[in-house]
Amino acid sequence: MTPFLPAAGEQPCTNKTLSALGAGGTFGRLTRKRINQVTLLLLLIGLGSALAVYFTAQDDPDDPLMRQLMASKRYSREMRMIGGQANMDAAAMANWIGSLWHGRNLGVTIAGLSVAGVLLFRFIALHPHHVLPDEPDDKKARPADPT
Repeated sequence: MTPFLPAAGEQPCTNKTLSALGAGGTFGRLTRKRINQVTLLLLLIGLGSALAVYFTAQDDPDDPLMRQLMASKRYSREMRMIGGQANMDAAAMANWIGSLWHGRNLGVTIAGLSVAGVLLFRFIALHPHHVLPDEPDDKKARPADPT
């Protein structure tokens, strides 16, 4: 079972096919030049949109009542009584993750996700043999013919 289905009339790309291409070969139509071009395009789009969000977004207005409630000893005591220190840590983590999707932090999050996506693309494009499954041998796949 291969994740990449060949078009009609094409042979499926397997590890044996890739090894025949050599270390500096191509995978389909992706040459190193094309991979670099796609990388640059993805970085420009991702980081450009991150900058646009960062400079146009406004930080969320501070809610003094909510901040005062969460800083109170009563709130901390009730949170510890309900779920212990793990509950306090989970609430802090949820607040932090929630803050990544608002205001200027969203621009920073988009930039980080763009760079991670580009790195993942480059790894898969330059090392497809790590992603594609091995080709089964014909001798192992077929049972011996009894006739």
